[in-house]
Amino acid sequence: ARGQTRDREMAERAGASRYMTKPFSNADVLDAVRALAGT
Repeated sequence: ARGQTRDREMAERAGASRYMTKPFSNADVLDAVRALAGT
């Protein structure tokens, strides 16, 4: 599964500022975008 620790660590090393696992809602995505945009 993509929620495994190894996948998270790889994303962090690649510079990801967020890591979301499925399932996620539209509200989760919007919250992440707003947080990254600083709004």
